[in-house]
Amino acid sequence: MTLESIKRRIQALFNTGILKAYNEEPPDRDGRPSLPEIQFESLDGEIRDKRENITPYGFTHWPKPNTAEPLLFAENGEKAHTVTVLISDRWNRFKLGAEGEVAIYDDKGQVIHLSKKGITIKAPLGMKITGKVEIAGELKVNGIKVP
Repeated sequence: MTLESIKRRIQALFNTGILKAYNEEPPDRDGRPSLPEIQFESLDGEIRDKRENITPYGFTHWPKPNTAEPLLFAENGEKAHTVTVLISDRWNRFKLGAEGEVAIYDDKGQVIHLSKKGITIKAPLGMKITGKVEIAGELKVNGIKVP
């Protein structure tokens, strides 16, 4: 293997592009469940299809085509073995207020924001809580303390 071929493989490890399609439920493979798949257009204009979208345990998302940007990892620098390791969307992004804050959000303005001042939940489409609910501490509804 030449130094030039090693350089090309290292450069081929990571790529980015624009999400073109997202399949939440691809068919099972070899008797085991599949991960969601994406189709994306790479920066060099190549369309790549059926790439697995890896997400952290306990989290999932359904990104919007034509605005979301996947970060892709090619195993051993091989384009044929590319998976998504992260998907970002600069057009549909919640802006945090301070360093160290965290938020879960979507494109409809629904937000769970862990801020320096506490936790804020914004639910413009409504919110439904099922199961047992226990509140320890003071409860206010529209600024009025509930006994």
